[in-house]
Amino acid sequence: MNPKSNVVALRQERLVRVTCDGLPEGFSVKAFWNGMRWNGFVTPLFTLEAAKTLCPVLPELSYDAQRHALLYVDVPADALSHKWIHPTQHVIEGNSVELFLIGDSWCWELV
Repeated sequence: MNPKSNVVALRQERLVRVTCDGLPEGFSVKAFWNGMRWNGFVTPLFTLEAAKTLCPVLPELSYDAQRHALLYVDVPADALSHKWIHPTQHVIEGNSVELFLIGDSWCWELV
């Protein structure tokens, strides 16, 4: 048996702009999208740079450099509302790229 790899190859990956409820009017961010949907909504994947642009507009989201992970704290905050979002490796155009899946059940829409 071959060991499982933590590198995921995206299918039909493309760079898009997305937005969702809770973001300021007219705000969008670049993300990679492989055509996957959740309840009809896109499930974007974000580079660290793109994820960091979400932090100032989503007070519930922050980046912890020591853990190299994003922290999402739902309101009202309690121990169960903390979700760590770690990057996963993806192959895009032959290059390994770290991407974060933020709000995999949020209502992300293409802009």
